[in-house]
Amino acid sequence: IEDVPPDNKIVGLFEAGSLQCDLMMPSAFQAKTLISRNYLQPFDHSLLSRGLLPLVNAAFYNPYFDLHNKYVIPYTWGSTGIGYDSERVDGLPVSWGTLFSGAAPPLGPKQPNGFGPITKIVLLDDARFTLGAVLLYLNYVPNTLNPRQIEEAADLLVRLNKQSGKATPEGNSYYELEYKTNEIPDLLRSSEVALSMAWSGDIVLAMNSSPSTKPGNTKRSADMPGNSRLRLALPVEGSILFRDSFMIPSNADAANLVGVHKFIEFLLQPKNAAEVSEYSYYATTVAGASAYVDRFIANGASFFYNPAGKDYFLEDVGVVTQYY
Repeated sequence: IEDVPPDNKIVGLFEAGSLQCDLMMPSAFQAKTLISRNYLQPFDHSLLSRGLLPLVNAAFYNPYFDLHNKYVIPYTWGSTGIGYDSERVDGLPVSWGTLFSGAAPPLGPKQPNGFGPITKIVLLDDARFTLGAVLLYLNYVPNTLNPRQIEEAADLLVRLNKQSGKATPEGNSYYELEYKTNEIPDLLRSSEVALSMAWSGDIVLAMNSSPSTKPGNTKRSADMPGNSRLRLALPVEGSILFRDSFMIPSNADAANLVGVHKFIEFLLQPKNAAEVSEYSYYATTVAGASAYVDRFIANGASFFYNPAGKDYFLEDVGVVTQYY
């Protein structure tokens, strides 16, 4: 499996001929463009057990353009929301405005590790997810094609970037903005950051100590204790869901395709899918797998839906993707 880059770069790698793998797991929405450009090949359902597909319990997760899993098999999913330290932030961050208003976040009385009122806020270093969240904050949909709405959201981010690090009249820098992705769990776990845009599984990951018994997972540090104060808030304006999905590149080695399908089938077995969910801390789409997932994960942020019922999937919006 190729550790693919952010979704908006995958097409470029295919065009450059530099993406060589037999199986990959990008976000489901990216498949629409990849299919249209013949960069994906369909699964051979004859190599999979009868009844394995389509994912019966995943009708909500399957992309609208591939409901029967011809090219895309969503395997893990999660939400995008606000990760926060419950002892450093007063109340529940119910709105994306906690991150995007530019005002000083409401800090609680307890400041562990000597951190004071100067607050660092981290946003995801991912154009579609971060701009999509800003669009939700502005009461637009994250897949809008309206240039005015997109420009309004982009202008807001530009203003926040310019404001970052500037002193208040009292002389305190209260809004320091950074863009990160893989570093977010450790930043929250260590209390270096009290507020961050985050993916659901990363919050559960940061709540847990980093075990040294599972090598190879680059998202885990060797011996950092978990932060039980962390929580995930899914804002009232809406949350963006994602579906990491199996896809087979059109240039996959034909000699490996039988093995690829056997591997997919192995991971689609409920107990195996549950083990992956416990390892990655992300939710699974596989029918029956949740019953085998540790209750701390299955009942926690990894499986959260937006309480206001405003869950959105990103869609391939064509040329506007390049604008992002």
